[in-house]
Amino acid sequence: MKIGITGGSGLIGSHLTEKLAGDLNADILLIPRKLLYGNVQDLSEFIKYCEVIMHLSGAPVICRWNSKNKQVLRNSRITTTKNLNSAIALMEIKPKLFISTSAVGIYDNKHTHNEYSKNFSDDFLGELCIEWENAANEI
Repeated sequence: MKIGITGGSGLIGSHLTEKLAGDLNADILLIPRKLLYGNVQDLSEFIKYCEVIMHLSGAPVICRWNSKNKQVLRNSRITTTKNLNSAIALMEIKPKLFISTSAVGIYDNKHTHNEYSKNFSDDFLGELCIEWENAANEI
């Protein structure tokens, strides 16, 4: 099985790639950041034989949330997800599965939550997560 992974060199991605390669004997394709921001045709060609795409990339949220860094956070999540969507749309044989990370920051801190909760946070991180998940749902 060929699995394409964005963010594969990060904390979670590096452990996940090792586990998938070891336990499933999966062929792991690390999708470079430059392709996620580049030409979607090139990205599509790069991932064309992937049966699964795991989208783990995103700039760290532990930073000062000024307008410049907020844009970096948005681009690293929403732009890259939309570019993956466009690249997958160009593929003759689509991946069987697309997995995208998100964050618990989507939820408010006033309720108990599960994956069906709709009590979203109305701060920057909550709005970022909602926009990010909406982009992923288009795939």
